[in-house]
Amino acid sequence: MPNWKATVFAAFVLFSASAAQAAECDRDCLLGIITKYVEALVAHAPQSLPLAPNARFTEDSKELPLGDGAWKTVTRAGSFRQDYLDVRKGIAASHVELQEEGGQLQYSVVLRIVEQKIAGIDKMALMYPEGCGSAAFPMRRRSPRLPALDELWLHELSRPQQHTRDVRDTALLAVGALN
Repeated sequence: MPNWKATVFAAFVLFSASAAQAAECDRDCLLGIITKYVEALVAHAPQSLPLAPNARFTEDSKELPLGDGAWKTVTRAGSFRQDYLDVRKGIAASHVELQEEGGQLQYSVVLRIVEQKIAGIDKMALMYPEGCGSAAFPMRRRSPRLPALDELWLHELSRPQQHTRDVRDTALLAVGALN
């Protein structure tokens, strides 16, 4: 019969190591990796990213070689970017306004970070035809009856107003960021 103390110790070491691995990249690290990703996308330079050896890239639910898809068509970053960072799980996500020759691109990306390297990239994009401009980007729309949506998104909530981690994890599950 195995020693229960050794089993408990082994489980503790295993779980501590995985938590330390995810925590190795703090908020600034995750934010920096999202920034590098957007800059590399605009520069058409996926080779400049800090990638894990077996990094996986999916675009609109299809696995592609990194450098295909929007990597070939994006011309510049727009003025909107909203980041979502989970330090404990090593996940950095962002909604970014980008431009292509044919119009505006609403770009959503989730990066899985392991040991400060990108292990997975899940991305979705929605293209607006030329001529729609920034008014077409839903996060930028304004209403005379409501405050600017940017102000609502960027407003810091008091502690009682904040959602629990379970609510955030459910939202990340909805976009496929968690297993």
